[in-house]
Amino acid sequence: RPAAPSWRSCLSWLVVAVVVLMPIAALVHRASSGGLLATLSLQLRASGWVIAESLAAAVVSGALAALLGWWLTWRLGRDRRGLGLLAIVAVTLFLLPGPLLGFGLKEWIRIACDLEERLIDVTSVDFPPIRSLLYDQPSPWPAILPAIVRFLPIAMVAILPAVRSIPHPLIDQSCIDGLSRWSMVRNVLWPLTGSAVMRAGGIVALLALGEVSASKLVNPPARRAFILDLFNQMHYGAEAGVAALALGQIAMTAAMLIVFR
Repeated sequence: RPAAPSWRSCLSWLVVAVVVLMPIAALVHRASSGGLLATLSLQLRASGWVIAESLAAAVVSGALAALLGWWLTWRLGRDRRGLGLLAIVAVTLFLLPGPLLGFGLKEWIRIACDLEERLIDVTSVDFPPIRSLLYDQPSPWPAILPAIVRFLPIAMVAILPAVRSIPHPLIDQSCIDGLSRWSMVRNVLWPLTGSAVMRAGGIVALLALGEVSASKLVNPPARRAFILDLFNQMHYGAEAGVAALALGQIAMTAAMLIVFR
């Protein structure tokens, strides 16, 4: 017979119900004021392309952050000195406030555009790629960059145990056998750390889907993002449309969680 639920289990489920289920029930109730299905259908039709673009940007952020974290942990995480440097980088980025990161990236974009403008004046090139990619056009890259930088420490923490578990004799034997760098990555490193890299990418993608504090400062004015639309509409009251957008954000997060679990 299964054991009877203890008071700890009952308390845990009660906390879950209060923290998670009650807010979702309140959102469903608010969205139902104008007809739940009608409100959801209206918001999905209005934001369908924005939802797809936001999901794609989150996946790209997760993939790039995971690959960068994989390279950093492999280069620095195998000895004590490199591990200390990696810890300093991770803690610094983790404690960096989102608005401060956004202002820093905005200033970096301004400097890059100024340097590009000077280079264009010298070379007489008509098309400015950096300004078009990061400032003038509705590009997703200005919002992808803060997600990569802000959640890189989480990717490194997820990947580091897998990297440190690789036996050193295996790496030494691969070097003795004359494996090229790409062959070592494909035949040794990826089979042992690939699942951790993919898991880290999924975690960063989930977090990037709801990143607001930094991306709102660098996002080009002509580009829309689902979380930024929700953030802007929340300032005008808890209407049925806002509740439907919040339910859409929860649904996207749950879908990504199922895919990357």
